[in-house]
Amino acid sequence: MRMKFGTLRPTARKVWVFLHVGFSVGWLGVSMTMLVLASVGARARDPALRHYAYEFMHVLDMAIVIPVALLTLITGLVVSLGTKWGLVRHWWVLAKLGIALAIPIYSIVQQRFWLEEAVRSSVGGHAAGLSRNDVVLWACAVIYTLLLWVATAVSTVKPWGRTRWAPAPPPRRAAAVR
Repeated sequence: MRMKFGTLRPTARKVWVFLHVGFSVGWLGVSMTMLVLASVGARARDPALRHYAYEFMHVLDMAIVIPVALLTLITGLVVSLGTKWGLVRHWWVLAKLGIALAIPIYSIVQQRFWLEEAVRSSVGGHAAGLSRNDVVLWACAVIYTLLLWVATAVSTVKPWGRTRWAPAPPPRRAAAVR
């Protein structure tokens, strides 16, 4: 009853891996940009700078982060299902899938409200001093960036071996004795 997916041909595999790496690196870059903006928003003494930092974070979140996260997830699924790595055969693939799902889900469920509140509260220069919201947004940006660096490292190192759902490796043939 195992689902069977076709193997990507070499050219298609290269294209999908290229797209996945590009979107993943783009997501990491945007995450680092969001971290800088969260830091500026939290520490800015100028109310206008604080407001524009959060406003720009919101624009980036809606226009770039969400599409890049979805494209990373889609291309990752295609690569995992169309290559020898599989979706549930290796722990490192499952870890990357968990990260790729956790960040957008948490962002949609909770972080976007904090960001919208930061934009609203900084309108008109009324936000002065470091608020709990500033710290939470900064912490989210730090955690997202660290998780994406972990996903990058895991993709490179491929640790932890196979899961219990991986098919057994083919038996090794004994060398012919002369």
